[in-house]
Amino acid sequence: MSERKPAMSKDRRKVLNLLEFILEAQPDIESVFNVFVLHVAQQDEDHTWVSDEQWAEWMQDYANKLIKDNLARWNNEG
Repeated sequence: MSERKPAMSKDRRKVLNLLEFILEAQPDIESVFNVFVLHVAQQDEDHTWVSDEQWAEWMQDYANKLIKDNLARWNNEG
C-alpha cells in the first residue's frame, strides 16, 4: 500500500491554483519566476519570509488585475 501525502493547506492550494490561472491567462509569461517579478516583487514588504497566506493574497490581486484588464479589452473589442 502506498502512503498518502499529507493534505495541502488551503492557502498553498490557492497559490497553486492561482499560479496555474495566471500562467494560462498570460501565456507570454515564460516562467513562474516572471510571475513573481511582475507582481509579487513589486510589493513593499520583506520577501525573506513570506507565508502561504500572503502569497495567496498577492497572487489573487494579480489574477484580479488580469481579469479586469481582459474584461476591459474584450468589451472594447466588441
